[in-house]
Amino acid sequence: MFSLSTLRTAPRQTGLANRRAIARILSTLLCCLVVAIRPFSTYGGPYAFLVITVKELIFAIQENLAQQLEGTVLNVMGALFAIGVSTLAKYLANIPGTNAVMARTVPAIFLVFITFVGE
Repeated sequence: MFSLSTLRTAPRQTGLANRRAIARILSTLLCCLVVAIRPFSTYGGPYAFLVITVKELIFAIQENLAQQLEGTVLNVMGALFAIGVSTLAKYLANIPGTNAVMARTVPAIFLVFITFVGE
């Protein structure tokens, strides 16, 4: 069992990395609340969920301009790749017909693929 005196004298980690992590978590929570709460989500229409994507693209502020440009370019390339994979999944799901089992299986397989390929 730990005593309270050891917890009080333990060094606290309040560095820049910790503040950034807290800021990221807080901003993601706020964006999720904006998407989930009904009066605010109606302002975004059917695309209200994109606020989280925009937050991830814009919030990732780095130390210098080179890191920021690299992160932006990689994010845009990843987004375009994901859009291409999603479009391919939608196309392949529409080929068999609307009530076919493959119409539901193909998007599920692609969703699992996209989930594990991401960060």
